[in-house]
Amino acid sequence: MITDEQIEENRLIFVDHEDWWEGTENNFTERMRSRGVEVERVFFSGFWSQGDGACFEGSICDMDDFLKFYFNDDEYPFIRRLLKENGAVNLSCHQHGYYSHANSVLFSEQHDTWELIHHDEEDEFRLKVINAMDEKLADELTDFYSAAHEIFRDAMRSLYDDLQAEYEYLTSDETIREYLEDQEEEEDQ
Repeated sequence: MITDEQIEENRLIFVDHEDWWEGTENNFTERMRSRGVEVERVFFSGFWSQGDGACFEGSICDMDDFLKFYFNDDEYPFIRRLLKENGAVNLSCHQHGYYSHANSVLFSEQHDTWELIHHDEEDEFRLKVINAMDEKLADELTDFYSAAHEIFRDAMRSLYDDLQAEYEYLTSDETIREYLEDQEEEEDQ
């Protein structure tokens, strides 16, 4: 019979090594990759104080996949057209400071403009059209970057929830009891 004291003595047996979270991290990284985001590095702290959380460093690696997964086909037509004409829109984030949570990242944004893509245009009418398109693009980019920041932060919160659930499972009475019972059974054989 496994006692409560035995369970408490072995509470951290599955989380006292540095890689207990690898499966959760790998699943998260693969899920984000399928959505067009490359996760380069994960940071987290938890699960017992107010400043705990998770964040990652990474970037949008496939803008088409990112747009398909998170936005409707009719959203951001100027961004989509820019991409079709080999323009680029990039977003990346980096962990900043001492904490590891969704608000401890800095975002970097870079994008082309119609003027950059069509810099050799000399026709005055075309230049006016390009300038008007750049104004519309700028409006879309402001909204897009704001939405993308929140998508990244939501993913970070989701990662933390997944890590916390894994931690709680690995340190639960049921998991520890089952492990200790299996150990007793092996010793009896």
